[in-house]
Amino acid sequence: MNYLNKILSDLSFDREAQKEVIKAYSLIKDKNDIKKILNLYKNENVDFPKLINTWQIVLKKYHVGIEIGDLMFCLLLCEKLEKLYKKHKLPHKLFIETMTDLRYKAIECKLVKKKWGLFVTPWYGSFFKLKLFSLGRLQFEVYTFLVDYHDKNITLKKGQPCLNVHIPRNGERLDIKEVKKSIARAKKFFKPYFKNYILFSCDSWFLYKKTLEFAGKDSNIYRFSQLFHLIDTIEVPHQEEEMWRLFDADTKDLNKLKADTTLRKKYLKYLKSGGKIGLGVGYFIYRF
Repeated sequence: MNYLNKILSDLSFDREAQKEVIKAYSLIKDKNDIKKILNLYKNENVDFPKLINTWQIVLKKYHVGIEIGDLMFCLLLCEKLEKLYKKHKLPHKLFIETMTDLRYKAIECKLVKKKWGLFVTPWYGSFFKLKLFSLGRLQFEVYTFLVDYHDKNITLKKGQPCLNVHIPRNGERLDIKEVKKSIARAKKFFKPYFKNYILFSCDSWFLYKKTLEFAGKDSNIYRFSQLFHLIDTIEVPHQEEEMWRLFDADTKDLNKLKADTTLRKKYLKYLKSGGKIGLGVGYFIYRF
């Protein structure tokens, strides 16, 4: 309980969210099988999908909601993660900067699901495997490139090592100056992970052609896109699963979606006319 209170405070969680997490913890705090699951996280080589599956089974056993239960477990796992940061001589400040994403996602869960918790828990595998870090406005993940690409100047192979760029929803504008500061930090921080150059990649609905069209050339989204060579489009197989990203809504019914911004209004009109959501893929290279 002491650590849980500490990490909730360190990550500046909303008081209401803190109360919900502590309430959920009170249902399982003395259970031995919970402790065993937490002990399965020994190092950065953890099988995170297996760990998720194991704890969600136990959450049901003790009648703890999946969303709040997943948030609680990720917060409890942070105790070991802090030690791994220290072991690998990573600054505690970086740990706080990175794991504050749990607060961002908890707020997003409240907006979308109307309850505190997490509903994208597999996303945190790279966090607990020490492959993803927040460096200012952006997050960067040691990953593999998603597509094959070739032109007269370069050949890129699907599966080759890259540094994937993520845009966390943290309540801040996507200010291009802050974006460039983050990229500068990433170039320095991740240099030991790569040889000769870093292939920066991004696959996001922010880079999708329709998003850029709707946002316009004066938008921060468009300015962000111009940092990358846009090379491909990936169709989203399950369209309904992406609605929450655009509209903060847990519904497949287009008529129930709120279009309270210009971008959302344009997207909703597009979707109602049969349009599809997709991801744009882009890259740029930084050579040492």
